Amino acid sequence: MVQTKIKDSTSFNCEEFAIQSYFSTLNQGQFELTAALFSNQGQLVPPFDSPVVGPQAIADYLKQEAVDMKFQPRSATSQVLPNGKTDVEVRGQVSTNVFKVSVVWNFLLSDQGRIDLVKVNLIASMQELLRINPQGWQENQKIALGN
Repeated sequence: MVQTKIKDSTSFNCEEFAIQSYFSTLNQGQFELTAALFSNQGQLVPPFDSPVVGPQAIADYLKQEAVDMKFQPRSATSQVLPNGKTDVEVRGQVSTNVFKVSVVWNFLLSDQGRIDLVKVNLIASMQELLRINPQGWQENQKIALGN
């Protein structure tokens, strides 16, 4: 297992080119370039939405949802799996002018270094989650209660 830890998000360094490029292009608002890092059936699994599949759908999603977000990766751990794919966990924060939340990004890279999967997990209290997406919580409660 390879581990990279850093103090300053501006100096984040991960040995995997796709991971480094993912955060760089996101923070520059270059969502088409971000999406191009994914394999043809690559998936982005955001915290409050269904999986988004394929580079074009991912680019469209990011253009709608990721504008004005600041992605601040802090540390990464990676492991090459027996099938040749690489599992990478990145910890950091996402912020906007409305909120800041801790995040864990779980990446699965193909043996060619393309992104097959990014699952975004928020590490937050219930109060923090309600500030981020109060309507989503209310909709989920209605579904759970059968309303």
